[in-house]
Amino acid sequence: MFLNFVKLPLILSIMMLSLVKSHASDERLYLVGGGIKTCASMSPQHCADQAEINSSIKAAGKPVKTSSFYQLTPKNIQLFASHWPVDELSQLRKPTLKLLNKAVQAKGKWLTRRDLLRALTKKDNKNIISQLPDRQYFMMLDALEVPMIKEGNRVSETVFLEQTRSPFSKEIYRTFVGYAEQKRLAKKASNAEVNAQQNALPQPQILVVTASARDTFEAVDFYLQAFTQVGAKVEWLPIDAAVNKAWQAGDNLLENCGDIESYRADIHGAIKRVEVYPDLAKQQRQACENPDLMVQKINNADGIFFNGGDQSFTVTSFKRKDNSDNQVLKAIRRQLEANRLVVGGTSAGTAVMAGNAKAPYQIPMITNGRSEVSMFRPAQADVLPDAGCQKTESCEGLLNDDLTYRSQGGIGLFPFGITDTHFSERGREGRLVNLLKQTPARFAFGVDEATALVVGWQEIDKPLFRIVGQGGVFIVQQSPQQSAQHNPQLGPEQVYTHYLTRDDVFTLEQQQLSVRFADWKNHVEAVQTDATFKVPAGNIFKQDQFQQTLDRFCRSGNNELLLKAVWENNSRDFQLTSSKGSQFLSGQYNHHSLSKDYCSYTRLLLRDNAAY
Repeated sequence: MFLNFVKLPLILSIMMLSLVKSHASDERLYLVGGGIKTCASMSPQHCADQAEINSSIKAAGKPVKTSSFYQLTPKNIQLFASHWPVDELSQLRKPTLKLLNKAVQAKGKWLTRRDLLRALTKKDNKNIISQLPDRQYFMMLDALEVPMIKEGNRVSETVFLEQTRSPFSKEIYRTFVGYAEQKRLAKKASNAEVNAQQNALPQPQILVVTASARDTFEAVDFYLQAFTQVGAKVEWLPIDAAVNKAWQAGDNLLENCGDIESYRADIHGAIKRVEVYPDLAKQQRQACENPDLMVQKINNADGIFFNGGDQSFTVTSFKRKDNSDNQVLKAIRRQLEANRLVVGGTSAGTAVMAGNAKAPYQIPMITNGRSEVSMFRPAQADVLPDAGCQKTESCEGLLNDDLTYRSQGGIGLFPFGITDTHFSERGREGRLVNLLKQTPARFAFGVDEATALVVGWQEIDKPLFRIVGQGGVFIVQQSPQQSAQHNPQLGPEQVYTHYLTRDDVFTLEQQQLSVRFADWKNHVEAVQTDATFKVPAGNIFKQDQFQQTLDRFCRSGNNELLLKAVWENNSRDFQLTSSKGSQFLSGQYNHHSLSKDYCSYTRLLLRDNAAY
């Protein structure tokens, strides 16, 4: 049965360090593009054998959370009503509450989310639920959710990491733990400021942060189990935007921390979390009242990992109102700068890392936007549309899909450029190029799913980057002149693009990018171009079409690529061309039983002469 995992032996964690053959002691950031598809009781679609996992759950002898459940009861509906102000979206409030009351289940039947929405749809002749903005929709689900407590214990999700279908997803966890193990061994060897208890610890110490989530508690069990199953000792660092607000509300911590639930409802729109996750809520309340204990955990940790969700929530969790670091972020930054900690993140946990207040210019943090929209509408600084605002015509000049950014950056642990995630899979090349061209940053990095950009340095101005995992990293580079004289309107500037894949290594020194390709990749010879190569019609940014097109172009021997962005009734042409120094290398990599083809390229010039 898969519930009784054997922890990954320490020797295996050390063996994972063979992935890192040079500058190994300097690796400090581990930035994942999201999409770590992990087998768990709540996500059996990512399991190699769903039937066997289901059998294991049934035979476990204890309850396992396989789904959230909901009850349509008057009490739950009243709770929802009490958190929806009477004067807010009144045209939706009354019919939504009326619909919920019409659908009340007489016996308080427990419903999965799918069954709940079916029950509502049967009564929803005016499609009211589909009109709800995200905040009200998820607040409704919170209010209707059933606390799953059995014999005094909360029923939790179970992870089956070894049964994960994707070998790259497993690799992401293992490699991060390997880097954390490296930090632990380095501290033990130096014996500096390391007490006897730390020296005796057999496992790397990892903290997980879930501050990016709308529901801070939802993914805690998942991350604790995933990293435990690859040989780490794992704890949750229970900080979020509500805790940070309590710390800034005045000197009385006991009183302020008692208001966490109301702060969470205001900031996240999350309610009823104390009932659904009583143990985690208690743990967070205690941590809020004793912030020095969080700092102590960070000082003892070898690695810290930030979850995905919404990077704006993470900023609000670690930055004070004046944009200064709170005490927890100060501790993380101090340990990172001393090379005593590896900091990882996935999805929003990677996007939030951008920023550098000490640079001649601030590096922004991307917050929203689709590529095709960004080709026709300028990026907007320091604004963010409410999710779903177009449904209620309350966007106030912003569209749900507008390109937006935080000009002061994120938490500023990655000072080398803008970061973006879920990259090739969601066609985000356009939005990253356009944001770079409209801000003073010199570089931008888009990380694919189940892929990590690993960053190390001995000197901060000479970083070394390497790529681990399934996909690649798209890099946009503009000239120093363009960076210094950026135009807030997208003009005729041109930028260089690079796409580097697994095992490629590159450096930045004096703002110049130098690449060393993986030794198993070979140059693509342009002896004969592929005359059959064609660009697909329609919007090039639809899903992963840009990356798939560039992959074929990389192998084709052609030197120019004409592309088109399409949004509503608008279209826009741009081109990628080879330039002096362009290189194309391809190769096949065998990872366990999976063979995958890769093609990397450098210095493709992107030209766009259109203006708004």
